[in-house]
Amino acid sequence: MADARWVVDVVNRTVEGVDAYVSWHFCFGNSWGNPTPNVVFGRGDYRALMEELYAAKVDEFALDCAIRDMRDVESLVDLPSDKRVALGVIDVRTTWVETPGMVADRIRRAVEVVPPEQLALTTDCGMRHLPRFNAFGKLKALVLGAAQVRAELGDAAEP
Repeated sequence: MADARWVVDVVNRTVEGVDAYVSWHFCFGNSWGNPTPNVVFGRGDYRALMEELYAAKVDEFALDCAIRDMRDVESLVDLPSDKRVALGVIDVRTTWVETPGMVADRIRRAVEVVPPEQLALTTDCGMRHLPRFNAFGKLKALVLGAAQVRAELGDAAEP
């Protein structure tokens, strides 16, 4: 994984001396709407890649997971306690709008692996190419799905 170490070195030099919350987004198989694994690093999942990237001096990793049916979320089991993840739970490749229940299911899968206090929710990449109506619907589903899971976690956390 010499390539990953080189990338981490470049990122670390880039953010050296920066006094800000740094979130690093990179696409993994989302190029041109393609859900297949990124072959640049030679593996079909995030785990081997993330083990190398955890050395980056960033506060958060922003990762696409909805595009691959959340199958990479398990790769975050070793997320260091000083890092956060902004996890894509909305697939931006399609105009089809997820239901809040679908989004809630994706979030539930995430909190099985990533502690809620280390998790932020987002879309896979940006939505600039989507019609405004679809983008709004997707964001609404994100908010409603997150509210469902927050209510469940709140109930479970009470003594």
